[in-house]
Amino acid sequence: MERERCENVGLVKPEGKATARQGEAAIIQLEKPWERHETLSSLDIQLVQNLVERCLQLYLNQREVVHILHEQAKIEPGFTGLVWQKLEEQNPDFFQAYYARLIVKEQLVVFNQFAAQHHCILHGVPNLWNKHPQQQQQQQ
Repeated sequence: MERERCENVGLVKPEGKATARQGEAAIIQLEKPWERHETLSSLDIQLVQNLVERCLQLYLNQREVVHILHEQAKIEPGFTGLVWQKLEEQNPDFFQAYYARLIVKEQLVVFNQFAAQHHCILHGVPNLWNKHPQQQQQQQ
């Protein structure tokens, strides 16, 4: 049910001027107060929205999505943030449930770390869960 809601999120169209000739993609003037004016096509917006939706299926938070899309797809963080904001505005119920799931996900990660620590204490195994890579290299 939730997966359907994620896949059926409406097309995000930021406020701005849209013009299109027959057979051409619409061009949207997007104003970013902290940057110059950018011209983006509706296909650019749809691409970023689809990438955000794929990240939502992986239960990533907004900061993680912005970082991943910037690093891997070279998408400006401000644009990804704007798409995320518009999705939130268009789907408040979905995002309320999504943020609750993110909290549960974080709690599961912490629980698993505690369970691993407990196992290590009981069996005298070195605990590698909480050590940074530098600390692990120093011990070797």
